[in-house]
Amino acid sequence: MAELRSSDLAEPGIVRRRRGRSFAYAYADRRPVEEQRTLKRIKDLALPPA
Repeated sequence: MAELRSSDLAEPGIVRRRRGRSFAYAYADRRPVEEQRTLKRIKDLALPPA
């Protein structure tokens, strides 16, 4: 079963930027998201392109 997480909307989140045919993810301070667990969680969300 999926794990639900609450987010604090007052805190900065993760930014998605187009990189070629895919996307790159970075924190609000521009550090790239490199943790595999976080990247898998983002991928599992299956967000459509903006």
